[in-house]
Parts: sequence; structure tokens; C-alpha cells
Amino acid sequence: MNVFSIDHQMSVIYKLPMGTKEENAQRSQRLRAIRERVHNMRSQREFAAVLDVPDTRYRNWENGKPIPIGEAKKIIDITPGLTGDYIFYGTESGLTLELAKQLRASINPGISPEEREARKRAKLGVPKD
Repeated sequence: MNVFSIDHQMSVIYKLPMGTKEENAQRSQRLRAIRERVHNMRSQREFAAVLDVPDTRYRNWENGKPIPIGEAKKIIDITPGLTGDYIFYGTESGLTLELAKQLRASINPGISPEEREARKRAKLGVPKD
């Protein structure tokens, strides 16, 4: 369970910069995973309708454009266990175990969490333990 409320999380996120091209691409991948794996919606248009936003706007988010805080909150509101930290940063610590498994499987199918962490550490130049 999160210590901070969604409103607090959103106010913290609101103050952050837009992100790099790679971060935007990763966020897009997470949004797609939420739509396809958690909500079982193949169509961006269908998910946009659920969020009550134009489908072109939602498509932009999945294509790497910044997602407004209020719109991210809509996704959080309809997805039990989802956090703003996951949408914007990929932080799984606040997710339920079941939700984390669903999302992890769709983001990097075939790559274990340990392998993903090892790749991340190697990219950052962190030596192995």
C-alpha cells in the first residue's frame, strides 16, 4: 500500500521534467502494457473511450508524447493497484504482486527480472556483487 495519496504522488510528478526520448519510449511501452494486459483492450481507440479522451491524444501518449498528470490519474483510477510512479518511472514497488507480474511479462517477455536488473546495472556501469 502506498504511503502517499494519489494526489500527493501527482503533485510530485507534476514538478518533474518531461524525460528523455528513451524514458518516453519506456513510458509508452508501460501504457501499452496497461491497456493490453490489464484491461485486455487491443484497440487504442477503445481504451481512449474508457478514459474519455480523444483517441488521437491517447495514441500520442503511446507514441512517446508526454502524458498530462490528470490523464495519468484517470488511468490510475480505473486500474486497481497502479501507481503514478509506475506510469512515469516504471517503479514496481507500489504495485500489487499480481499487477506487477502481468505488466512485467508484457514489457520484456522472456527476460527475467534478475536479467533485466543485471542489464540495467551493466548499462549504468555498476560492478557485479
